[in-house]
Amino acid sequence: MDTNIVDDPTLSEADYESALRITPLFYDAVLQPGRWETALKVMTEWFAAPFASMHLQTAAGQFEHYLWFGYGFTEAAKEDYLAYGNYGPEVDPRPRRYFPRHVNKPVHCRQIVTESEWHRSPMYQDLFKPYGLEFSLLVTIVSEDLGTMFSVGVYRGPDDPPFTQTDVDRFQLLMPHLRRAADVYGRLVSSEIKSRQLENAFDDLALATLFTNTTGEILFANRSATELLDSEDGICRSNGRASHSEPETATALAQAIRKVAAETRQEDGGKVLQLTLARRDSPPILATICSPAAGSPDAGPWLSSQLRVAVFLTDPQKSYETTTEHLQRIFGLTQAEAKIARDLAAGLTLKEIAGKRDRSLETVRQQLKSVMSKTGARRQAELVKSVLALGIPLEK
Repeated sequence: MDTNIVDDPTLSEADYESALRITPLFYDAVLQPGRWETALKVMTEWFAAPFASMHLQTAAGQFEHYLWFGYGFTEAAKEDYLAYGNYGPEVDPRPRRYFPRHVNKPVHCRQIVTESEWHRSPMYQDLFKPYGLEFSLLVTIVSEDLGTMFSVGVYRGPDDPPFTQTDVDRFQLLMPHLRRAADVYGRLVSSEIKSRQLENAFDDLALATLFTNTTGEILFANRSATELLDSEDGICRSNGRASHSEPETATALAQAIRKVAAETRQEDGGKVLQLTLARRDSPPILATICSPAAGSPDAGPWLSSQLRVAVFLTDPQKSYETTTEHLQRIFGLTQAEAKIARDLAAGLTLKEIAGKRDRSLETVRQQLKSVMSKTGARRQAELVKSVLALGIPLEK
């Protein structure tokens, strides 16, 4: 089981199985955005919610790119939502309660706004009530470095029960993978990455990622994937192709790659396959095999025509949540604040942090004040002690 999926007594084994079934769909949708509808459909089934949506906004200040997909909405609802253009705290009371305290955390609407306040809002009157929407459970993942906001949510109607803390806990199981999807998606879209730049984007990804051609020849392997391949513990290279030390598994992997590649040639292609890859000395790796669908009109401009298959390798012994993300989640910090807390715990001075981030010393001091307030620390030594007590690696 993925170490990101922490045992929670309020959740059932079926919840963990559902989370593992959904997460590969996020990576598939990153490579071919038109497949978000499939991922959203599975989410509605798990959360017993008739509606789901995702949207990505890029660029600071004035959004230069807006991507939205929904499931369960009528065409009229989609058109009205996309054309609404009327936002702000006087229209929708939820964002001012959500940011910055709950950013990067799943929250249901009744945790941040009362029923009467929500029903009085123009957002509810104009968009939710007319189309039978009442309750929302969503997360917004903000990347200050990339200038992106990535949101995913599920919605229920007035005759449905409201979302509960158990629903929030279920959503939390998806977070490490949604963060990875948001990270890669933001890099691809905001930078209009081409083939060579694609390598840089995926090299920074903790998730082991391979791209192959139709025969399984490895065209690109990021650093995490290269480490797994070089270890030759189960998954390995054979004549430049993705393979496995066990002949039966090697055959199954090659067949899965060819099958996914063949689906790409079909007009409605889009198969996602999973294989368990055994290892000698460690727990098995879960391989998720899907297609970037470079020949499809839904494929992004960054995809080479030879990149036919993507293989995502989930190592259960590896954490996919960075130190910065961990601190954001635990203390409710912004990305910049979390990096300051991390760097202080790693032994850097405020002056060194300012130089590293190309910020003035006064700006860093002001951000540190916010960090101290949110963490409850009265001195820097207390803050460092609190971060070190979490037992997380302090990558710089």
